Amino acid sequence: MINGSEISVLVAKRHATLVELVDLGYEQIGAARSGRMNELMHILAKKQNPLAALAAISKQLSRAVGDDPDERDWPSIEMRNQSRELNTQCDRMLKELMDQEAECEQVLVHSRDQIQEQLARCDGAKRANQSYNQASQTSQTGGQLDLSSG
Repeated sequence: MINGSEISVLVAKRHATLVELVDLGYEQIGAARSGRMNELMHILAKKQNPLAALAAISKQLSRAVGDDPDERDWPSIEMRNQSRELNTQCDRMLKELMDQEAECEQVLVHSRDQIQEQLARCDGAKRANQSYNQASQTSQTGGQLDLSSG
């Protein structure tokens, strides 16, 4: 059984990691909304270490899931209450992080769709230009009128 002091340290680490990830999430949304794709890629790269740390912390905390919380030894009631409050904040931040990811995905999908529309319009204009050029060349050379028959 994990004691209260260990739980407290892990919950505090989890909280600090989630604060960092939520902050990066807001930067990520801003970069995606404004189309700054290079910056977005750097932010996503910055998120990798905190995400790995969060996974490791969660794995350590999972050892305590089956334990009876009333049997756990806590140095003080205050530490237990503080850990409980931080854990509640962590749950809220996890939801916020998931919401951020969903919003960023929507922004990127919309951006992709707009780019596809622009490319389709450009392709249509290119085809029209090619057709115009072909028609123009044909009219300049006089076409293929056969004057040999009498």
